[in-house]
Amino acid sequence: MNPSRFLFIVFVFMLVAGCRSFVPFTYEQGKEFKNYLPNIQFYISQQILLQRGVESEEKIITSDSRKIRVEKNRKIMEIKIPKHTPGICRKTDGDELNKLYIQFEPPSENKERLIPFNKISKYDPVTDDPGAYMYQFKDREIIYEGKKYTVLFSQKKTRVSKGDTDIYANKTDETTQNHYFIKILYPLLIIDPVEHSSRFEKERRTVSGVKIQTRKDREEQGIFSNFFKKLSEYLFGGK
Repeated sequence: MNPSRFLFIVFVFMLVAGCRSFVPFTYEQGKEFKNYLPNIQFYISQQILLQRGVESEEKIITSDSRKIRVEKNRKIMEIKIPKHTPGICRKTDGDELNKLYIQFEPPSENKERLIPFNKISKYDPVTDDPGAYMYQFKDREIIYEGKKYTVLFSQKKTRVSKGDTDIYANKTDETTQNHYFIKILYPLLIIDPVEHSSRFEKERRTVSGVKIQTRKDREEQGIFSNFFKKLSEYLFGGK
């Protein structure tokens, strides 16, 4: 095979293998797999950033996801949960599953680190279709590891012309014609369908059925039974 062709095939394989087909986790799936929620691998569709002021006497261990920055002589603790971070469901608000609490990192000193995802409808007006409901995180403040955090979400800026609209999500800049509409990207609870189905493969089995034994079947079964009995007596002396 041509070396360049081989490298191209390897590149394409790596590209395809690296692509993941995440889809929103629906309320219908939640009800169907209610007893298996802790076994489902969840992810988030967008980054979540938690912030709070750090008290002077606090001792904090920083890491890649936990950093302390100084803003106007004030220390701020930041916890970043990146896009597509895996998590597991630790609890729900009851059998109705209107809220799922997802853990993206282990608890600290028996204090929970959970992000609440609420059931929302992707249609307006809402419908009775359970498949039309997803789980989204929109809280501006939450209690995380026993402390109150402010939540910052990712944003998408779309450039618009001043002449196109009079409504802006942020203040207009009269010195320039460049204006932006800002959309907040609230994270959804998502799953990998392939990974999701494979986790429940063990619950499936193929049933071969049960046949009624005829007289001939019973006679043949008796012949084989006697044969193996005599063979056992011959090999092991009847033991």
